[in-house]
Amino acid sequence: MPRMSGNITRQGITADLEAMAESGIGGAWIFNLGESHGCEVPPGPIDYMSDEWMEMDHDKERFQPAWEKTRYIENGIKDLPGLKNARMEYYPKSGKGTGYHTIGLKIMLDDLNVPETNKLIRKMREGDPEVWVRNWGKSNDFIINAINLQPGDEKAIVKRFKELFG
Repeated sequence: MPRMSGNITRQGITADLEAMAESGIGGAWIFNLGESHGCEVPPGPIDYMSDEWMEMDHDKERFQPAWEKTRYIENGIKDLPGLKNARMEYYPKSGKGTGYHTIGLKIMLDDLNVPETNKLIRKMREGDPEVWVRNWGKSNDFIINAINLQPGDEKAIVKRFKELFG
């Protein structure tokens, strides 16, 4: 279970391990995956696994702002012509908390096949500003993960989506 540059909580670890146990996985390795490992995830605001990190109010300081950014993005892109047949849902679906260190908007591009979706995702990454989304390359959907967005990133994402789908 990779943990990315201090973007971790005690509650998140517990939820992940419980979900893994429920699905029949009997164990896990937990390790930090950060900039020193070639990962492009920006470091969290507090040192990974420090006492301060483990005791902070993650809901107030991280999760609520991420949900606000997610809703801003949703409101900014939901009526774009290029997304008229796309389905959108929150991730996690409840619209609160976090799911495997993800808080965001899942976009299902029913009009595109997998290679077309992958091409679009590459185009988002290669643009200015770059927009990185969570996708495993085997489906026509992706997730905009707001948990690590810096202030103002949500506006840049909406701007970029308007360029691509407007």
